[in-house]
Amino acid sequence: HLAWRVVLQAPPQARVLWVGRNAWPHPRALLGALRGLRGGRRQRVDLRLWRASVCIDAAGADDRLWATHMALQAPDAWLVVADGARLDLTATRRLQLAAVGCPVLLLRPMSELRTPSAASLRWQVRAEGESERPRWCARLLRVRAGLPSQLADTTVRFSDWWERSEEHTSELQSPCNLVCRL
Repeated sequence: HLAWRVVLQAPPQARVLWVGRNAWPHPRALLGALRGLRGGRRQRVDLRLWRASVCIDAAGADDRLWATHMALQAPDAWLVVADGARLDLTATRRLQLAAVGCPVLLLRPMSELRTPSAASLRWQVRAEGESERPRWCARLLRVRAGLPSQLADTTVRFSDWWERSEEHTSELQSPCNLVCRL
């Protein structure tokens, strides 16, 4: 959802960079305004996020740290989403300093919930309920850096915001239009 907001508000050359395979979105999440067949006619597919996305395949924590740092320095980067697994406090501080003008979202496994981080906000996102359509619950765990404390312990529930037809994604080989391997 955040990546879509960036793309809809950014100039055409803006890029969303996804660092590490665990941060790569499902191809269907990159397609917008697709609702399958309606009245026997296909609806238009919005490919702006697909075209703006760059996936970087960096496996180890050191490679992901370096790739995320470089992604934040890219002139057309408007958002960086990275696999933050096994990044320590020093690494997250380094990324925080590099993230001037470009937001960075670090995705970490639940097993690292208590691992120290320099993040201003810490959210816990989990699947909710059993359904064919995913439902998500995001809970704000920590707020710092002058943000209002009344946001603490906020829970947001949202349902599937992309409803896609499988036929339109079956030919997609990679979640992004460009894959860099380190």
